Amino acid sequence: MSQNETSDIINILHAQDTRIDYNFNTLIQTSIIVEYLLHKLNQINPDANWEEDFPPFQAERLEELEKLAKSAREEMKDEEESQELSSNLDSIKL
Repeated sequence: MSQNETSDIINILHAQDTRIDYNFNTLIQTSIIVEYLLHKLNQINPDANWEEDFPPFQAERLEELEKLAKSAREEMKDEEESQELSSNLDSIKL
Protein backbone atom coordinates (compact mmCIF):
# COMPACT_ATOMS: atom_id res chain seq x y z
CA MET A 1 0.00 0.00 0.00
CA SER A 2 1.42 3.37 -0.96
CA GLN A 3 1.96 6.28 1.41
CA ASN A 4 -0.77 8.24 -0.39
CA GLU A 5 -3.34 5.45 0.06
CA THR A 6 -2.44 5.11 3.74
CA SER A 7 -2.82 8.85 4.20
CA ASP A 8 -6.22 8.76 2.47
CA ILE A 9 -7.40 5.95 4.75
CA ILE A 10 -6.25 7.84 7.84
CA ASN A 11 -8.09 10.95 6.66
CA ILE A 12 -11.26 8.94 6.05
CA LEU A 13 -11.03 7.32 9.49
CA HIS A 14 -10.53 10.71 11.12
CA ALA A 15 -13.57 12.11 9.32
CA GLN A 16 -15.65 9.11 10.40
CA ASP A 17 -14.48 9.54 14.00
CA THR A 18 -15.49 13.21 13.89
CA ARG A 19 -18.94 12.31 12.54
CA ILE A 20 -19.43 9.68 15.23
CA ASP A 21 -18.46 12.19 17.94
CA TYR A 22 -20.83 14.78 16.49
CA ASN A 23 -23.72 12.30 16.31
CA PHE A 24 -23.06 11.08 19.86
CA ASN A 25 -23.01 14.66 21.17
CA THR A 26 -26.22 15.41 19.31
CA LEU A 27 -27.85 12.34 20.86
CA ILE A 28 -26.73 13.41 24.35
CA GLN A 29 -28.06 16.95 23.84
CA THR A 30 -31.38 15.63 22.54
CA SER A 31 -31.68 13.31 25.53
CA ILE A 32 -31.06 16.20 27.91
CA ILE A 33 -33.71 18.31 26.18
CA VAL A 34 -36.24 15.47 26.38
CA GLU A 35 -35.44 14.91 30.04
CA TYR A 36 -35.85 18.65 30.74
CA LEU A 37 -39.18 18.80 28.91
CA LEU A 38 -40.46 15.74 30.76
CA HIS A 39 -39.41 17.32 34.05
CA LYS A 40 -41.30 20.54 33.19
CA LEU A 41 -44.37 18.60 32.04
CA ASN A 42 -44.38 16.64 35.29
CA GLN A 43 -44.35 19.93 37.19
CA ILE A 44 -47.37 21.13 35.23
CA ASN A 45 -49.26 17.85 35.37
CA PRO A 46 -47.87 15.57 38.10
CA ASP A 47 -50.70 13.04 37.64
CA ALA A 48 -49.87 12.30 34.01
CA ASN A 49 -48.80 8.73 33.32
CA TRP A 50 -46.10 9.26 30.69
CA GLU A 51 -44.81 5.68 30.83
CA GLU A 52 -48.24 4.31 29.94
CA ASP A 53 -48.98 6.83 27.18
CA PHE A 54 -45.66 6.55 25.38
CA PRO A 55 -45.67 2.97 23.96
CA PRO A 56 -48.83 3.45 21.84
CA PHE A 57 -47.57 6.83 20.64
CA GLN A 58 -44.21 5.30 19.77
CA ALA A 59 -45.76 2.39 17.87
CA GLU A 60 -47.99 4.72 15.87
CA ARG A 61 -45.14 7.08 15.06
CA LEU A 62 -42.78 4.26 14.03
CA GLU A 63 -45.45 2.84 11.73
CA GLU A 64 -45.90 6.27 10.16
CA LEU A 65 -42.14 6.64 9.63
CA GLU A 66 -41.89 3.16 8.12
CA LYS A 67 -44.66 4.04 5.64
CA LEU A 68 -42.82 7.24 4.69
CA ALA A 69 -39.55 5.36 4.21
CA LYS A 70 -41.27 2.69 2.10
CA SER A 71 -42.91 5.36 -0.04
CA ALA A 72 -39.57 7.13 -0.55
CA ARG A 73 -37.89 3.84 -1.53
CA GLU A 74 -40.66 3.10 -4.03
CA GLU A 75 -40.36 6.60 -5.53
CA MET A 76 -36.59 6.16 -5.89
CA LYS A 77 -37.09 2.75 -7.52
CA ASP A 78 -39.71 4.19 -9.91
CA GLU A 79 -37.38 7.08 -10.78
CA GLU A 80 -34.47 4.70 -11.41
CA GLU A 81 -36.66 2.50 -13.62
CA SER A 82 -37.88 5.58 -15.50
CA GLN A 83 -34.32 6.78 -16.08
CA GLU A 84 -33.27 3.31 -17.22
CA LEU A 85 -36.20 3.14 -19.66
CA SER A 86 -35.39 6.61 -20.96
CA SER A 87 -31.75 5.64 -21.37
CA ASN A 88 -32.74 2.46 -23.21
CA LEU A 89 -35.07 4.39 -25.51
CA ASP A 90 -32.33 6.94 -26.23
CA SER A 91 -29.96 4.14 -27.21
CA ILE A 92 -32.39 2.66 -29.75
CA LYS A 93 -31.60 3.84 -33.24
CA LEU A 94 -34.42 3.91 -35.72
